[in-house]
Parts: sequence; structure tokens; C-alpha cells
Amino acid sequence: MFRTTKRIGDGVSLGELVGHVANPYEDTAVEVRSSHRGIIVGRATLPIVNMGDALMNIGWSEDVGERASPERLAEPVWIEDEDLQD
Repeated sequence: MFRTTKRIGDGVSLGELVGHVANPYEDTAVEVRSSHRGIIVGRATLPIVNMGDALMNIGWSEDVGERASPERLAEPVWIEDEDLQD
């Protein structure tokens, strides 16, 4: 099960904690951290997720890149069907 307090439109930083994935039959949970800095433009709406499911889509714009800090100057990324745990 995926649990998060983040909403569409929230900004996230590189490595920021965005939620947890837990097995309902065990007492363990895995932290999910953002692999990029940007704005959440989409996210899983059902709490039940499978390995490999996209949990969040993070948008980034080159228009902002000129004014961005060095860590934001990485290649623009749209995360689709990518597990954020990697």
C-alpha cells in the first residue's frame, strides 16, 4: 500500500521523502524519496500498488532552468512507469 501526504501541485526536492510503501501483512514500510526536483503533476490515486507502478509524475520546465539552482539544471524528466524507490 502506498501512503503519501503530497498532493498534485506540491513541489518536491531531490531526495525528499514523498511517502511510504508497506505490505499490509507485515510491519515494515519502505520510504519513497523523490528522484528529481520539480512539481507533482500526477500521482497514484489508489492505495494498492504493485512493483513497477508509477507512484508520482514529477514535472520540470526548462523555462525555470535558467533561474534554477545547480541541482535543478539536470536533464528535464517526466517520470512515467518508473518506481521512485530506485
